Amino acid sequence: MTHIDTISISSDIKKQNHLIIAGLVFVIASIIIFINADLYAKTPDSYAPVVVRGLTTFSFLFFGGITAFLLFKKKDDKVLYMNNKGIIDQTNASSVGLIEWEDIVEIEAKNIFSGKFLLITVKDPEKYLQKAPIWKKIILKLNALTAKTPFSITLNSLQLDAETTTELVKENYRKFKFNE
Repeated sequence: MTHIDTISISSDIKKQNHLIIAGLVFVIASIIIFINADLYAKTPDSYAPVVVRGLTTFSFLFFGGITAFLLFKKKDDKVLYMNNKGIIDQTNASSVGLIEWEDIVEIEAKNIFSGKFLLITVKDPEKYLQKAPIWKKIILKLNALTAKTPFSITLNSLQLDAETTTELVKENYRKFKFNE
């Protein structure tokens, strides 16, 4: 078996801070729109304020959750590791941790909704899904609808650029899987 020294990649703190600021802007906008939802009513019996409040509540929870995750996450965390066992992904809230090289069928770089991702296709997705809490399973299954696989590594927030990270992961995959 080929030995691979552990490689770790940190998140980019500058990018992370920009995401926190953007998240706070969306949270504040959601609160302001929620408070002023009655302005959207064209008639006294209009459902527009209810719909607006529902959408802004969702927006507040979604962006508030992401912002809180980024705020309370350690800034110096290493978020992506590779070793002789596989890839240990901690790039986002829906990451599953260790994905073993032997389970990986394909690694593909792809842009989805203006974000750069590494899509990891595995032989048996249920092996990883069964370990995840219910909220994470829902997110992973939604990922599968968009990306054709539930497992993706976010490349936008890493210190290394997307191309370098992609090549590093693929190179280590080939080394382990095919003993190159």
